[in-house]
Amino acid sequence: MKHTLSPLFLAAALTLAGTACMREEVRRSDTAEASHLQDVLFSASLETPSGAKTALSSDTDAGSAYISWTADDALTLHYAGGSQTASVCDITTDAYSADHLSAVFSAALSSDVTDLYAVYPASATSSLSDGTLSVTIPAAQDGSFKGADFMAAKTTREEAELYFCHLASYLEIKVNSASVASIVIAGENGEALTGTLPVTFDEDDLPVPGTATSTATAITLTATGAGYYYAALLPDVTFSKGLSLRFYDSEGNILNSYCHQNVLTTVRGTIHFFTDESGMDGRSRYLYATVSGAGDKDGSSWAHAMSQTELYEFLNNAKLKQNGVLTVLTDAQKDALDGVTVRLGAGTYTMTDCVNLQNICTTTNKTFSLVGGYPAAGGKTAAPSTNVTAFSGSESHRILDSYVDGTDKKLTLNLSGITFCNGKA
Repeated sequence: MKHTLSPLFLAAALTLAGTACMREEVRRSDTAEASHLQDVLFSASLETPSGAKTALSSDTDAGSAYISWTADDALTLHYAGGSQTASVCDITTDAYSADHLSAVFSAALSSDVTDLYAVYPASATSSLSDGTLSVTIPAAQDGSFKGADFMAAKTTREEAELYFCHLASYLEIKVNSASVASIVIAGENGEALTGTLPVTFDEDDLPVPGTATSTATAITLTATGAGYYYAALLPDVTFSKGLSLRFYDSEGNILNSYCHQNVLTTVRGTIHFFTDESGMDGRSRYLYATVSGAGDKDGSSWAHAMSQTELYEFLNNAKLKQNGVLTVLTDAQKDALDGVTVRLGAGTYTMTDCVNLQNICTTTNKTFSLVGGYPAAGGKTAAPSTNVTAFSGSESHRILDSYVDGTDKKLTLNLSGITFCNGKA
């Protein structure tokens, strides 16, 4: 069954159903008497045609996706006194359509094992204590849907029926640049994205995720260039100031950033959609600055806003922080500033000296904007009359020099919501 994926950034979501077992098979191995082990087959298949499994293949042109088990899938079975890996031994088409598959998992269990708790994927860090699973959604993820699809189920040896439910919420991130080697995701207000979930089970043996411990406030995805990548996030987290995504090359240089400033609440079993929203040469359409700055101070989001020092270096010397070091932009990166807006948090920015825009200019004509009036620590909406934003010359120098040496250099600068004060001719 196809799912239509919305092209709008975070404006639509694809809800993933759990998975259910459709049949039971138990058989004894030839060596059961000697080893006291039995091969138990757990048959797991889709609950409904809209169910979700472990592989998500996208038809990028049609915006469609099929979700199913794969032949190399494995899960961890926990039980009193131990755990082991159960691997797929059979995949068959189920009754719904050829697009949805059933899988049979096999494990050798001793005869005294009764209650069983399953965690997918087998690579997930998980444990069992007094009927409660602990499942870790890690801060470093491989970017695959399979690696992000954390699920849990409970059954008994006699039933051998696994009904999986998703534990996480998901981001799908479309990357357009072949140079992207990693993606860092963070909440703009320092919210927890990952951690260890305690998972209990209700009277119907359905998993109920609790409050995460050992949390982390950022996720790093491994990427290999253009394509689709997936991140697992804790469910039921509200990002009050939105999410930011930063895209890095193999040397750790930031290629692009995207800040979604709308409030977002993650929903268990739901995919939210992002794109890298690349501008020219991979740069974002916005840069951010506050008087004191924040985070890495590379201007990629409010959480990593440039301070007044980095802002001066950017405007006067065409430098931005890369890997924590102020680095001169290449001509291609300067050309990519066409259409870029620097959003300024309220406060007084004391310029080290007169700002001369000559270094940021190239022979390519471009339009560049500085917009003040945002809240002092950053925010979604500018209100210049309330959030006064000023550039100061400290009564010792001019504030902004529009002179450009050489008629071949071109720049159109738009200013909005900014007051100039204490300048000296």
